[in-house]
Amino acid sequence: MFSGTASGELLPPYVIYKSEHLWRTWCEGGPPGTRYGRSKSGWMDMANFEEWFLRVVVPWARRKEGEKVLIGDNLSSHFSGLVIDRCQEHLYFSLPMQRTNVSR
Repeated sequence: MFSGTASGELLPPYVIYKSEHLWRTWCEGGPPGTRYGRSKSGWMDMANFEEWFLRVVVPWARRKEGEKVLIGDNLSSHFSGLVIDRCQEHLYFSLPMQRTNVSR
């Protein structure tokens, strides 16, 4: 997953492998700060989204002053109770259902 800010700052990437296991050698040599995950399908799931949110977005947001806006689609895997609770510290905007294509 790639994420960035309106000012052009890029957050560290999050790489998801299609695998039952995440091997240490797969996590070597990436860009600084890269986080790694795995899923059976190779797609983002709730566990990976929570990991990305907690390990990439929250630390970034804590370093910034003022209000922050997180814009994302409303894929159900993005809306765990944990993520919603953490978003209370931020203004969170969700795109309407089935509108991910509009943001691309």
